[in-house]
Amino acid sequence: MLHQFSNFDDFVKKAQEIGITSDLKALLTLDIIFYEEYEDYLILSLTEFDSTPNKILVLSERNSLIYPEVVNTKHQLYSIPAKGKEKVRETTVTAFLILKKTLSNYIAYFEKLNKQTDHLSVTLDLDEIEATDKRLKKFGDAVHDFESLLIELEESTFKFVDAELIGYDYDVLLAKATHLSDRVRGLKKEAIALRSKFEMKSTNELNKRIEHLSDVVRVLTAVTILFMIPNVVSGHFGMNFTHTLIDWNAPYGEAFSLLLTLFLMGCAYLIMRRKGWV
Repeated sequence: MLHQFSNFDDFVKKAQEIGITSDLKALLTLDIIFYEEYEDYLILSLTEFDSTPNKILVLSERNSLIYPEVVNTKHQLYSIPAKGKEKVRETTVTAFLILKKTLSNYIAYFEKLNKQTDHLSVTLDLDEIEATDKRLKKFGDAVHDFESLLIELEESTFKFVDAELIGYDYDVLLAKATHLSDRVRGLKKEAIALRSKFEMKSTNELNKRIEHLSDVVRVLTAVTILFMIPNVVSGHFGMNFTHTLIDWNAPYGEAFSLLLTLFLMGCAYLIMRRKGWV
């Protein structure tokens, strides 16, 4: 009999009534896929994303317990020919529908991460890139575990789940999970490329700032040299020097010093201009 619960306490109470002694509450916050088959029952916990509670499934010979309520009890698969496997039809179909809904959740979450990555390729926000990279790593691990679970359910002999009973639909589900796993790996590579792109952009911006600073320092140095020339000339022809090429007090002495200053500054300017300093 299939039992679905939207209240977790009711789910635990019913599990205890049918003899389940495992700590189901610990599965609520578990961030990995967990499944364990015991002699009388199978426990399956599937990690969900976007703040949705983990799906927890307990399968036994007479009861199937689901938290939270997600399965359509009138689904056509519940009436498929069992071919001598009537005892596991309900548990197998229930597990399949839970797995299918989980994969739908993963695909939707992947599309959200994909859009975020496309946006980051434009903004190149480092904090967001690192946050998305962490989410991708966690999500990629969950998808990989989910794919491994499907493969094991198909290849191994579980007492309460028989993938052959679903047949083609199960193969399609596994193919979709494999495809999603490949897409997640590709998105991880894009996230790594975004980090490299950000580092290249930062390096280019830093080089531009250094180049601009070098230009400023070069111009300031050139200006300093130019303004040193008047000090040198005036110091040489100053009033404290009486024996120079031209006496400061001689006719046109001041004009000569000014012309010499301008000439030397002009020569220095042309030299620095030729070298590209100014």
